[in-house]
Amino acid sequence: MTSGLIEELAQAVADEDFAKDPVGLLQSWAQVALGEVTPETRFWAVPASTPREALALQLAAEGPVTSRGLAEALGVSQERARQVLAGLASRGVLQAYGAGRGRKYTL
Repeated sequence: MTSGLIEELAQAVADEDFAKDPVGLLQSWAQVALGEVTPETRFWAVPASTPREALALQLAAEGPVTSRGLAEALGVSQERARQVLAGLASRGVLQAYGAGRGRKYTL
């Protein structure tokens, strides 16, 4: 269990959004890891760092989001949309389900 949490933290620290607010990201991640943030409060515990993340969270509040759906909404590549979603998932804001083209993200 501990090694999984350490791996998740390492991924979060490696994310490009970490440089924007490292203390906030680590505090938010710690809240999720310690169980202080529940699925009901997770959306509000970690604010979006970018407009792209804000839109991803807004779409996830309405239902499962795919990288293709986010890419279309943002007008960016599917790979960039996947990076945004994966970054939110690595911080514990979104939950990822499935693999490959079937991967979906939810709150």
